[in-house]
Amino acid sequence: CMKDKDDKVVGNAIRTIGHVSYFVYTPEFLSNEGGSVSDDLKLYGSLLSNLTGKVHDVLCDATGETSRELTWKQRNSAKKHAWGAATTIGMLLGHSHLLSHFD
Repeated sequence: CMKDKDDKVVGNAIRTIGHVSYFVYTPEFLSNEGGSVSDDLKLYGSLLSNLTGKVHDVLCDATGETSRELTWKQRNSAKKHAWGAATTIGMLLGHSHLLSHFD
Protein backbone atom coordinates (compact mmCIF):
# COMPACT_ATOMS: atom_id res chain seq x y z
CA CYS A 1 0.00 0.00 0.00
CA MET A 2 2.94 2.35 0.61
CA LYS A 3 3.72 2.46 -3.12
CA ASP A 4 0.13 2.75 -4.36
CA LYS A 5 -0.56 5.36 -7.03
CA ASP A 6 -3.51 6.77 -5.07
CA ASP A 7 -2.20 9.28 -2.53
CA LYS A 8 -5.16 8.75 -0.22
CA VAL A 9 -4.40 5.02 0.00
CA VAL A 10 -0.78 5.76 0.92
CA GLY A 11 -1.81 8.32 3.54
CA ASN A 12 -4.31 5.93 5.09
CA ALA A 13 -1.73 3.11 5.10
CA ILE A 14 0.80 5.30 6.91
CA ARG A 15 -1.75 6.28 9.58
CA THR A 16 -3.00 2.72 9.95
CA ILE A 17 0.51 1.40 10.63
CA GLY A 18 0.74 3.64 13.68
CA HIS A 19 -2.68 2.70 14.99
CA VAL A 20 -2.25 -1.05 14.49
CA SER A 21 1.19 -1.00 16.10
CA TYR A 22 -0.42 -0.24 19.46
CA PHE A 23 -2.31 -3.53 19.27
CA VAL A 24 0.46 -5.67 17.79
CA TYR A 25 3.66 -4.51 19.46
CA THR A 26 2.56 -4.65 23.09
CA PRO A 27 5.08 -5.48 25.85
CA GLU A 28 3.53 -8.96 25.98
CA PHE A 29 4.37 -9.34 22.28
CA LEU A 30 7.94 -10.46 22.97
CA SER A 31 6.85 -13.05 25.53
CA ASN A 32 5.04 -15.03 22.83
CA GLU A 33 6.91 -18.11 21.73
CA GLY A 34 7.53 -19.22 18.19
CA GLY A 35 9.05 -18.06 14.96
CA SER A 36 6.34 -15.51 14.30
CA VAL A 37 7.95 -13.07 16.75
CA SER A 38 11.13 -12.87 14.67
CA ASP A 39 9.03 -12.42 11.52
CA ASP A 40 7.08 -9.64 13.22
CA LEU A 41 10.32 -7.97 14.32
CA LYS A 42 11.51 -8.09 10.71
CA LEU A 43 8.25 -6.45 9.68
CA TYR A 44 8.77 -3.79 12.37
CA GLY A 45 12.22 -3.03 10.96
CA SER A 46 10.87 -2.98 7.41
CA LEU A 47 8.10 -0.56 8.39
CA LEU A 48 10.63 1.78 9.98
CA SER A 49 12.79 1.58 6.88
CA ASN A 50 9.92 2.31 4.47
CA LEU A 51 8.61 5.21 6.55
CA THR A 52 12.10 6.67 6.87
CA GLY A 53 12.39 6.47 3.09
CA LYS A 54 9.27 8.62 2.71
CA VAL A 55 10.77 11.29 4.96
CA HIS A 56 14.16 11.06 3.25
CA ASP A 57 12.68 11.57 -0.23
CA VAL A 58 10.92 14.77 0.80
CA LEU A 59 14.00 16.09 2.60
CA CYS A 60 16.10 15.46 -0.52
CA ASP A 61 13.56 17.38 -2.60
CA ALA A 62 13.43 20.25 -0.10
CA THR A 63 17.21 20.63 0.09
CA GLY A 64 17.65 20.35 -3.67
CA GLU A 65 19.75 17.20 -3.29
CA THR A 66 17.59 15.48 -5.88
CA SER A 67 14.92 16.69 -8.20
CA ARG A 68 12.07 14.32 -8.96
CA GLU A 69 10.21 16.76 -11.24
CA LEU A 70 6.97 16.56 -9.26
CA THR A 71 3.90 18.66 -9.91
CA TRP A 72 2.70 20.92 -7.10
CA LYS A 73 -0.02 18.39 -6.27
CA GLN A 74 2.49 15.53 -6.05
CA ARG A 75 4.84 17.65 -3.89
CA ASN A 76 1.96 18.51 -1.57
CA SER A 77 1.01 14.84 -1.22
CA ALA A 78 4.65 13.87 -0.64
CA LYS A 79 4.90 16.45 2.16
CA LYS A 80 1.73 15.11 3.78
CA HIS A 81 3.04 11.54 3.53
CA ALA A 82 6.36 12.58 5.07
CA TRP A 83 4.57 14.35 7.93
CA GLY A 84 2.43 11.28 8.56
CA ALA A 85 5.46 9.00 8.24
CA ALA A 86 7.38 11.05 10.80
CA THR A 87 4.47 10.83 13.22
CA THR A 88 4.15 7.08 12.66
CA ILE A 89 7.91 6.59 13.12
CA GLY A 90 7.52 8.33 16.47
CA MET A 91 4.74 5.92 17.40
CA LEU A 92 6.82 2.91 16.35
CA LEU A 93 9.88 4.14 18.24
CA GLY A 94 7.64 4.58 21.27
CA HIS A 95 7.67 0.80 21.60
CA SER A 96 10.98 0.97 23.46
CA HIS A 97 10.80 -2.69 24.49
CA LEU A 98 11.43 -3.60 20.84
CA LEU A 99 14.41 -1.32 20.21
CA SER A 100 16.88 -3.49 22.11
CA HIS A 101 16.37 -6.21 19.48
CA PHE A 102 17.90 -4.06 16.72
CA ASP A 103 21.48 -3.05 16.00
